[in-house]
Amino acid sequence: MHSAWFLAARRELRERVRSRAFQVSTGVQVLLVVGVVVLNAAVGGDDTHKFDVGAVGARGAAIAHTAQRAEKAVDAQVTIKTLRDAPDGARRAPTTRRSTRLRPAISC
Repeated sequence: MHSAWFLAARRELRERVRSRAFQVSTGVQVLLVVGVVVLNAAVGGDDTHKFDVGAVGARGAAIAHTAQRAEKAVDAQVTIKTLRDAPDGARRAPTTRRSTRLRPAISC
C-alpha cells in the first residue's frame, strides 16, 4: 500500500489540476511559449555567418579556397579577397563594422 505522504501528494496534485486558475495559467504559459517560438521564426533572420577573408600569396589563396569549399558544411558564406601583401590588406580594411573587417588572415 502507498504511504501517507504519497496519498496526500496525489490528492493535492489532482486538486490543483482541477482548479480553474491552474488551467488558465497553464494555457496562458503555453500560448506565450508558442508565441515566442513563432515570433522568433518570423523575425529571426538569416543564420548564415559571413566572412571576408584576405589571402596573400598562392599558398594563402589555396587555403582560403579550401575554406570556401567547406562553407556549406558549416553554414557560412566566405568571400575571398586576394591581396598583394599584408600592408595592402590593412589599407583596404574597412573600419565601420568590426564583424565585416577585412584582415589579411592568411599569409604564407
